[in-house]
Amino acid sequence: MSSQFAHQQEVESARSSALQTTPHSLECEVHARLSQHPGLTVKSLVVRRIPNGVCLEGRIETQDDAFDPARFVRQIPGLGEVVNHLVVNHISEENCDSCV
Repeated sequence: MSSQFAHQQEVESARSSALQTTPHSLECEVHARLSQHPGLTVKSLVVRRIPNGVCLEGRIETQDDAFDPARFVRQIPGLGEVVNHLVVNHISEENCDSCV
């Protein structure tokens, strides 16, 4: 079996396993990933399944002007498409709830 074919099978298997999780567990995983980002606060979040991925809706606050939630969430193994409908409020450090 070629290494390219083996890699393709691994990617498809990971995608399939992520999309077979329950909607609630997927939402929890996305919320946990977003919460790991320093200086980011999740104010509200709805994760909807779409073919081959998820759609994100809600509101987050971050200090990072360059933060891309879709790219960050796409790191979850098995997620293909991430449609980002999040409202991102950029805040200063003194107004950040999650800053220590």
